[in-house]
Amino acid sequence: AAGYNAAVYKDMRVVGNKIYVTMGNVGTGLSIRNTNTDLDGFTICGSDRVFVNAYAKIVSKDTIEIYSPMVSNPVAAAYAFSSFNMNANLVNSYGLPAVPFRTDNIDSVLVGDNDWMNADYATVWVDTRGGNTADFNPTWEVQKSGAAISFDTAVKAQGNSSLKLTTTVANVGAGPILKHATMVYRLGSYKYLSVMVKNADDVAKTLKLKVGNNYATALDGSTSVTVPANSDFACYVFNMGTLKTSTGGAVTNTANSFNAYLDFDFVVAETGTIYLDDIRLGTEAPSATEVVKTALGTTVSSFLSANGFASNVVVYNGSTALNNNALVGTGCFASANGKTVYALVQFDVDGNGKCNSADIVLLRKHLISENVLTDLYFDAAKRDSANTEIDVRDLVRMKKYVAK
Repeated sequence: AAGYNAAVYKDMRVVGNKIYVTMGNVGTGLSIRNTNTDLDGFTICGSDRVFVNAYAKIVSKDTIEIYSPMVSNPVAAAYAFSSFNMNANLVNSYGLPAVPFRTDNIDSVLVGDNDWMNADYATVWVDTRGGNTADFNPTWEVQKSGAAISFDTAVKAQGNSSLKLTTTVANVGAGPILKHATMVYRLGSYKYLSVMVKNADDVAKTLKLKVGNNYATALDGSTSVTVPANSDFACYVFNMGTLKTSTGGAVTNTANSFNAYLDFDFVVAETGTIYLDDIRLGTEAPSATEVVKTALGTTVSSFLSANGFASNVVVYNGSTALNNNALVGTGCFASANGKTVYALVQFDVDGNGKCNSADIVLLRKHLISENVLTDLYFDAAKRDSANTEIDVRDLVRMKKYVAK
């Protein structure tokens, strides 16, 4: 029977800044292998044909949503399309791994094994000599003595863990190991690197991205970013298209400089501890994404106006384009000019812009763990944004609203 075969790629469609891929042979539905809550192994590209690592999630029985904040107009996607992608984790209902695929076969810059980027794996299976020799090898290493790394499962921006970097002397750090045959990157193909950083110390940290003896610039043109003291995970961006020397001089032929090095390092000027997670490479600066609390009954035209979008920008509910008179529900979004805004509508947990008996049913199912609410839909169910959990008081308040 078809259900006992591995899941295979069928087709794709582009909706805004996302690609929706449909799979065949899913059995009763797609799922994620192992205990990781995130889908791994997906990449995406724009018209420049430079693939970058992508976020992905299962949105229906046979459909996956794929996007990257560094690709505003995607044209193609791929899954597990590298020599050793051991942590690609899409399976069908029978537990069979999905077949690696590309959505087209146009000549492109493909992503090498990228398991180091999500800081979830201390070691990965790699080709160590460019032939038939493979083994488990570390994903990260310290730059020099005075730095130590570990993978912290309690502190993370996404996935299973973050990289905990502790420095006991100034100006040391750590970086990914990219020298193995299946992990070598043509870093010169990328212009931007983003990284989520947390600093739980009482002292601000100065973070640099070091390439050989040079430094990538921050978006303001300096050679470092400041991570405030006692700050939670936030996104910091380096411009890999502009390198400067240690004395601030400009470096020419930056792409050649990046391609000449197999590694780069995150260097911290101060002593202490920071956490690194969710690293992204791209040819576009990451778009600004925000979640906006939106009132029940808000129409598409009102949502666009309130958030500074032109009236011709399309608002989507999943992959469905909404007309201007439609209601904006939780999870609906608009994207233009490097900005993406998602709507969060209190008590609308099914995303239709209304609060009614259907939302009450979903909240009840959440409370008995029959159908767990996640992400924005979880936040929409809460009576107060300060609450960290949903409880029966949220159900009571929703019932009162519906009974009005």
